[in-house]
Amino acid sequence: MANPSLDLTLGALLIGVIFNVFLLGVMWVQAYVYLNSRHSGRGARWIKYMVLFLFVVDNVNSAMDVAMIYDYTIKDFGNFDKVQYTNAMFNAEPVTTGVIASVVHCFYAWRITVLTGRLWLGILIVILSLASTLCAIGAAIGITLIKAQFSGLQRVEQVVIIWLAGAAVTDALITALLVWHLHRQKTTFPQTDDLLTKLMRVVIPTGMITSVVAGLNLILYLTTETSVPLVFNLPLAKLYTNCVLSSLNARQFWFSRSSADVQSSTPKGNPRSERRQRPGIHITTTSIVHRDLEVGAFELETVKSPGMSPRAAEDHDDGDTGYSIKIPELTADGGSAA
Repeated sequence: MANPSLDLTLGALLIGVIFNVFLLGVMWVQAYVYLNSRHSGRGARWIKYMVLFLFVVDNVNSAMDVAMIYDYTIKDFGNFDKVQYTNAMFNAEPVTTGVIASVVHCFYAWRITVLTGRLWLGILIVILSLASTLCAIGAAIGITLIKAQFSGLQRVEQVVIIWLAGAAVTDALITALLVWHLHRQKTTFPQTDDLLTKLMRVVIPTGMITSVVAGLNLILYLTTETSVPLVFNLPLAKLYTNCVLSSLNARQFWFSRSSADVQSSTPKGNPRSERRQRPGIHITTTSIVHRDLEVGAFELETVKSPGMSPRAAEDHDDGDTGYSIKIPELTADGGSAA
């Protein structure tokens, strides 16, 4: 009897593990950048603990996948009957993926609640995420109990559909809400709009990539009885971790750039003499982007010019009219100093 082809079983499984391990290396770099950044110490401490937790669970996830492929390709090499069935490491893989996705979703739910002030949006995201995670755990239990073959994974399709569809919908909802909130902050000031546009460029790809991959995984799962969907399923945990780390690191980068731009645009010399050289009405507007100090989320606060100070009144007598703006200095405890 001819040995069955392993292209659609071990082949797809091996490709999925390769993607998983490759993204593990990317995650190591991103975690190193975040944890060694001076900005991470200023953020809410629990965010750093969340990153450490994701780092540990993600490494466990990769270790399980490597052990799984080792069993199939080394320990059970040549045993074509055994490689048709799932093993213990494969059965436990959905648990780690679901836990990682749930932590990332809850982080975004908290961020959306802080940004929008709408608690019900955060609760909705948490409910969808927990339902997806529980079904991921249920899929792991079901596969273990029925001792499924790779060609028979559809026997637990009810929980798998809720797991993957729930993850895709939650990711799409998070992305839409973040983009909606940032778009609402649009102003008529070019510098503020430019920063908002850059933030949206970060939010859209990092949020939608997990939604698209989970959707493709679900479509292939429902249309084929091979292990091809595992090409998208095995790296899914790494995508969640990399996306949230990318968001945190990109935020710090844009803050550093915006701070540098503010400093470089500050006029030097005697401001009073410069105003005399350029008479007229000079209107300066700015927006302050608060860092994640105690709350860890973006907050755009329009700074309104206070009443004219005595010094400004003196300048006004010299024939020059303008606005005097004080930019607060952010401190590590979340307050500001003039």
